[in-house]
Amino acid sequence: MPAVSQQAKAASLRPATVADMQRVFDWRNSDFITERSSSRSRIDWSEHQRWFAEQLNDPRSLMFIVEIGETPHGIVRFERSSPSEAVITVYLEKATTGHGAGIKAIKDGCLLAVDRFGIRHVVACVRLDNAMGLAAFPKAGFARSADVGQCPPQHARFIWSAA
Repeated sequence: MPAVSQQAKAASLRPATVADMQRVFDWRNSDFITERSSSRSRIDWSEHQRWFAEQLNDPRSLMFIVEIGETPHGIVRFERSSPSEAVITVYLEKATTGHGAGIKAIKDGCLLAVDRFGIRHVVACVRLDNAMGLAAFPKAGFARSADVGQCPPQHARFIWSAA
């Protein structure tokens, strides 16, 4: 088994706050994240402000900032889609990927979502051309599903189940 990087060991989650709005906007519109997103489109500031405020106030939504040390590097977000299930969205800055921090953030986030929502499953929809995402979710304990369910076309569906 490969050694866990210092970056992965130091990765932690904290709840997102309104103070994170600009940072999340900048991440979301970066070329690296946009190329891997489901929509592959940029969002404008007013749309982002509205969406961000809704996420912070929606009891079906849970958003965390991924930090390494005390420096923010990305988000892990959950949207409850049924009484037993939530859908995960995760992204990290380019420089942070490939060191295990995202996998740790996914695992830790899933446990927090189970605790908060009382769910049994977390679903991830990953673009078929997103090699990093396709590799990360199995490493975080997700199983690829033959059924694409609610995922958009050209996406793979992964499912994580609480123990």
